[in-house]
Amino acid sequence: MKIAKNREKSKLMIGMEYLNRRINLTEKDKRLLLNFEKGFDGEKEFDKKIETYLCNEIIVLNDLLLVNNGTTFQIDSLIITSDTIYIYEVKNYSGNYLMNSGELMTSNGVDINNPLLQRARIEHNVNALLIEWGLQYKVEVNVLFINSTFTLYQARIEDPIIMPTQIKNHLLEVNNTSKLLTKNNHFLADMFIRLHKSSIPFQKQLPSYHFDHCKKGLCCSNCGSFDLILS
Repeated sequence: MKIAKNREKSKLMIGMEYLNRRINLTEKDKRLLLNFEKGFDGEKEFDKKIETYLCNEIIVLNDLLLVNNGTTFQIDSLIITSDTIYIYEVKNYSGNYLMNSGELMTSNGVDINNPLLQRARIEHNVNALLIEWGLQYKVEVNVLFINSTFTLYQARIEDPIIMPTQIKNHLLEVNNTSKLLTKNNHFLADMFIRLHKSSIPFQKQLPSYHFDHCKKGLCCSNCGSFDLILS
């Protein structure tokens, strides 16, 4: 198993973490940062499972930001085997949810952005890129719920969803069915990496701040505390 692209925090997330130590973020920005951190933690947890259960000739690409015909889309995790591209939209939701007429909502009825729609958009754009590149691969895109406390009611068995209890068996199946990689497989990985964008102009920007209003001084690189003891 080869990790061809490591996972990294987005520039926006890093910037907001720094600002959170030095200014008072609004409640809206605090919630946004919390969502970033929770999502990143879930993706890192999935990375650990990949490293645990995949050992055959497989290429892994993490955290791709791609553009196809002016449409920007993000891929959390992408696995290339000899004949299949596996793509995962990783969600770190916790608690009880239900699928109602194709719409995802919390158990108390609050609508959630449906990850199945994100999944369909990713599948469409990846297939379009493969046609453009003249490559033929089977593409399997799944929404993967990583949090062990997540429960989903009323989901259909045919929905492209991987539940927390299914992750191990799914990855073992991917590992056991993978054959020897070819030059085309490595070429495909290189194409995705070359297309990856570190940022796009219309991404959400950092909250407004002024240098004079920022807390000054050195802080711990791990916890962010300004209470340092030099030794």
